[in-house]
Amino acid sequence: MIVKIKDLKRILRRLESKVGRDLSNASEAGATLLRGQPANVIGLVYPDGKSVNVLVEKGENFRALDLVAVGLSPTSFVIQLEVVAETSTWIQFYGKIPEGTEEFEFKAKRGQRYVPVTDGTAGALGPGHLHGYRSWKRGAHWLAEFRSQKIIFVLKPDVNPVSVLGVSTGLGQISLKLGYSTAQETSLPNITLRARKHGKEIVVPVRSDAGQGLCIIDGASVAESVRGFPVGKFTWDLFANGERLQIGQTDIVNPRAVYRFGWIIAPSGTHCVKLRPYWTLDRKLSLEMKLTADLSALRIQ
Repeated sequence: MIVKIKDLKRILRRLESKVGRDLSNASEAGATLLRGQPANVIGLVYPDGKSVNVLVEKGENFRALDLVAVGLSPTSFVIQLEVVAETSTWIQFYGKIPEGTEEFEFKAKRGQRYVPVTDGTAGALGPGHLHGYRSWKRGAHWLAEFRSQKIIFVLKPDVNPVSVLGVSTGLGQISLKLGYSTAQETSLPNITLRARKHGKEIVVPVRSDAGQGLCIIDGASVAESVRGFPVGKFTWDLFANGERLQIGQTDIVNPRAVYRFGWIIAPSGTHCVKLRPYWTLDRKLSLEMKLTADLSALRIQ
């Protein structure tokens, strides 16, 4: 087969044209892919229930984007979140959510185009690495879900009206910081300590202030209440309004493995009482008691 010079030139021109089109198409496809790159959310923080911090991962070839909050019920709004911090690996957005909002969603935009929002919050603490669930509304908390390539926030009623926000031990006392979320009540109930398999109860008052309360379990008072108990180990469960006290809204799946508390010690007649709080496997708070005749333990106070 003989190919004439003019035919060869024509073939080369066609090849150059095709290669140019392919390169152009590949370049356009690449740009389109980058513009549509998902916003991978690696953290959500809403500590006060009225504002939200969103951490978005900055991976390779990251292109700048905007985050908007869109109110759904009962108020309607569109708020662009503000960039407040940025590193080489993440960018932090911040925005306030108007009071009265019961449902809203986060969307990500590049220019006028919405891009998918993906869930990158899974980690050592498990899927949904979300910090804080409080909302502006007493008796409810925010529930965040990644759904249909966006994040939906919905207000959900609290299961338990009273929960434990913090526990500390020292100076012969166990201090409980309590969260209060029952809208109908005006004050926190007393906390009841109930000896498991024994029936003995000790009622401890609670000081309340602005939807939170402080309960002080005094070792000396407990020791006085258990005079006459036999030497041995006892377990006390904690109740508020007849319901077991449990840990407040948190991303910690197993508080028993995370929190360890020290003993408090007090005299009880000729005996010594040692008390220590602990979390049960189902996230409820209990007290371990050791009643012993060895008073030498008091010397470590």
